[in-house]
Amino acid sequence: MANNKIRVLLADDHQVLRKGLAKLLHEQPDMQVIGEAGDGLSVVELARLLKPDVVVMDLGLPQVSGYEATRKIVSENPNICVIGLSAHDNEEFAAEMRKAGAVDYLTKEEPPERLIAAIHACEKSKGPI
Repeated sequence: MANNKIRVLLADDHQVLRKGLAKLLHEQPDMQVIGEAGDGLSVVELARLLKPDVVVMDLGLPQVSGYEATRKIVSENPNICVIGLSAHDNEEFAAEMRKAGAVDYLTKEEPPERLIAAIHACEKSKGPI
């Protein structure tokens, strides 16, 4: 965790949502948004380049799905924690994301505190560096 901040990469094809998430996370004193991606190919490349602690991953990304992007990111760097984020409250989607390597699955309907807690849980699960 560089500078004692959790480094977060955001992936969602809706720019307004990404900007809203970035604003929310910027308000957290222990979090830093290090990048944003609007498609699956970009998030995989940014994860390689930036090596975030956490990726918040939308499922419905263009070019490469959130499922496939998660598989690629986690297979290349198991230390990156992926949290699935979807508009769909669907247990099959959640199970598929976990199978791809995500540690959690949230819906976009949940309160922002739930995402903050999931990011903190991701970082705590890694243990001391």
